[in-house]
Amino acid sequence: MSIRVDIKWILTIVFGAFLAMYVHPPEVSAQELDVNVELNKSQINASSVGYIDELDQKIETYVNDYDWIDDEFMEKERIKATFNIALRSYDASNSSFTATLVITSTRPIYNTMQSTQLAQIKDNNWDFAFKKGTNLTHDELQYSNIESVIDYYVYVILGLDYDSFASTGGSSYFNEAQSIVDLAQSSGGSGWSRSSSDNYSRYSFVNDMQSTGYQRFREAMYRYHRHGLDQFINDPEEARKEVLKALQLIQEAKRNTTKNYPFDIFFSTKYNEIVSIFKEADTQIRLEAYNLLTEIDPGHTSTYGELQQGS
Repeated sequence: MSIRVDIKWILTIVFGAFLAMYVHPPEVSAQELDVNVELNKSQINASSVGYIDELDQKIETYVNDYDWIDDEFMEKERIKATFNIALRSYDASNSSFTATLVITSTRPIYNTMQSTQLAQIKDNNWDFAFKKGTNLTHDELQYSNIESVIDYYVYVILGLDYDSFASTGGSSYFNEAQSIVDLAQSSGGSGWSRSSSDNYSRYSFVNDMQSTGYQRFREAMYRYHRHGLDQFINDPEEARKEVLKALQLIQEAKRNTTKNYPFDIFFSTKYNEIVSIFKEADTQIRLEAYNLLTEIDPGHTSTYGELQQGS
């Protein structure tokens, strides 16, 4: 074979490989989080602090451009979450704000184009200072009234997500959140206290998620999502049985604990979804689910009443 033919052959192979990549580009890995930040300024005089409009974009960049974990995620696997920040007051003397922060996260349901909400957490105790031109910097060894709160909730989101894919799989991320709580204890920042008159506190939530008393609850998160929702399209009957087992685990956890907030988070996001899961089940399964649900989540009894009637 002549040199000319060799070169032509090589160019043909290279061009073919390039064309294949162009037509079917490889799916590249992406950051693990896809967070959208929504900023509500309706309760303050925003005209005097126009620079606050920078905050949402800076938090999005801070979260989405940082490698929080070692695992690689495909674009379609990224964990979607929303940080909704409602500013309640502004103190011009020190450029400080009080805010309510609502964190919502979702995960995809395997074998479908749908997703399920993992949690919605409302935090009423966020105070922070933010001046024009302030940049957000990662430093988990130093407390900051903006970055530490964001870091805490990122690890909570990761913990909840990993718990849904492996039994207590989010433990390392709840440990990270606990480290931030420990660092914040001496800061004087709001929302970190061990004792809180509010139904929810950052300390109590992550402490509960690491407590042995809530072990069954976390196991239920895995069974509900991985063996229930993810398998529903393939075998609805078996998936319903797995969801029932998850509810029984929650029943066990609730009987052995005193704080309801982790359970409240779960059921406030799942009660309609649970009814949809069981609505077309056999009568025996529906009624078993109804009896369980009205015991462990009495606040939504009227909705669960649909299970007494069936589809």
